[in-house]
Amino acid sequence: FSAPLLHDAEQIIIVSDAFHLARASWLAKRYWQGKTVELYASGACGDSTLNYLRKLSRAGLAWVKAVALYS
Repeated sequence: FSAPLLHDAEQIIIVSDAFHLARASWLAKRYWQGKTVELYASGACGDSTLNYLRKLSRAGLAWVKAVALYS
């Protein structure tokens, strides 16, 4: 949702859970070619095993969506 807002920006900084940065980097390279993009991981949240597994399954589905829509 931020892509239209950052259209004129030359430098973009993304801060997210380390879990999401690989996908964020991949998408940033597709949306913002030629722009400087910096990625920073936020601190760990101390997730329980159940919450970690939930995040893992959601991240997998998010990758499938990203590749299907933006490749």
